Amino acid sequence: MKELKRTFYREFLDAWTICSHECGACYYHGPIVPHNYLELPPPEWSPPSDKCPSFEYFKFRAFTAVARGDIASDIYDDPDYPITDDLMKVLYTCTGCGMCSEICYKLRPLTANLAIREVLVERGAKPPDPLPRIDADIATLGNRFGVQKPPARVGGLPQAGADLYFGGCVARYQRPESIRATTAILRKAGIDVAYLAEDEKCCGLIPGADGNTAILEKRATENIEAFTRAGAKRIIVSCAIATRPSRSTTS
Repeated sequence: MKELKRTFYREFLDAWTICSHECGACYYHGPIVPHNYLELPPPEWSPPSDKCPSFEYFKFRAFTAVARGDIASDIYDDPDYPITDDLMKVLYTCTGCGMCSEICYKLRPLTANLAIREVLVERGAKPPDPLPRIDADIATLGNRFGVQKPPARVGGLPQAGADLYFGGCVARYQRPESIRATTAILRKAGIDVAYLAEDEKCCGLIPGADGNTAILEKRATENIEAFTRAGAKRIIVSCAIATRPSRSTTS
C-alpha cells in the first residue's frame, strides 16, 4: 500500500484505538469537533441532526467513519482478513463526502476508508459494479464513458501555453459547449488560454477512490507530462473532480 500515500497510515492506526471509542464526533451524536471524553463539550459544539450520509441511510454503526476506521485497522494488520460481500458493502457505501474528515481534521477518517480499499484491491478484491467497467474504460480509452472516438476539437484554441484549460470527461464528452463558453470568457478576460483537446486524459479520480490507484497514477502522470510539454504554468479547471488527483497521489 506504499504506506498510504494519502496520509500517515501507521500514525492513524496508533491513534485510532483511543479515538474510536471515546469520541464519535464524526458520525452522529458527538460534537462537531473532537473533544476530551472526560467532560461534556460546550453547547456551541452541538452537532447537527444529520451527519454521515451512509449512517443516516443504513442506521447502523458499521456504516460510519468510526467503524470503518476499526475495520481498516483490522484489515491492515491481518493479511488474511476475509473479504466478504458485507465487508465490501460497508467500505463502498461511503459517499466520500468528507464530512468526517472536516470534523476530525487530525485523523481525517475518510482517508482510512480510501486507503483500505486500495489494500483490498491489491489483495484481489473487485470493487462493486459498475466501477470495474468504468476503471477499464479510463485505463484503456482515457475517459469514463467508454467512448472510443475522441470528441471533436474545440476550434480556435492553441494546444500550448502558460495558461492551460483542463475540461474533464463530462465537459469533453457530454458538454462541449461548456468548454467553448468557459474558454471564450477566459479569452475575453485577456487570458490567452490553451487547451490540450485529444491529448487530455481522464483525471483518474474514480479508480483512485475505489482502490485502483495504479490507474489514477498512470492517468495523472500522463496529464502532468502533457501539461509540461504544453509549457503550462497554470491549470484552469471547471471540473471540481479534476482538481483532486494531485492530492491523492502526493507521497
